[in-house]
Amino acid sequence: FAPPTAKTFQYSPTICGLDRDENGAATDYTRYVAAVAGGTLFITSSTEADWASGTTSFKPWTAIASVTPAAAPDCVVFTDNTVHVVILTSAGTIADVYGSTSTGSWTTKDLGYYP
Repeated sequence: FAPPTAKTFQYSPTICGLDRDENGAATDYTRYVAAVAGGTLFITSSTEADWASGTTSFKPWTAIASVTPAAAPDCVVFTDNTVHVVILTSAGTIADVYGSTSTGSWTTKDLGYYP
């Protein structure tokens, strides 16, 4: 699994996905990978279900936040397919970066300092 072009992973990437909607019905099971590379938070996704085959293709990496991460990200997908990526920033605050790979719209919410 390659990092964004001309960059290296700074921390371990994280994987998240959702295989059921709010009613328990199966979805397309999009998998998301969030990673920090070159001081930037990136995300990519794939709707292919067979990672074991080694042929799973992902969308190009997309930078999703202007804050500088200071640790590995974590992510979760809500039933409305909104992806939330949480990171510790270089300023020492927690940031929730949320949005959609299909719309390309991402918002960063500063959650403040961890007590």
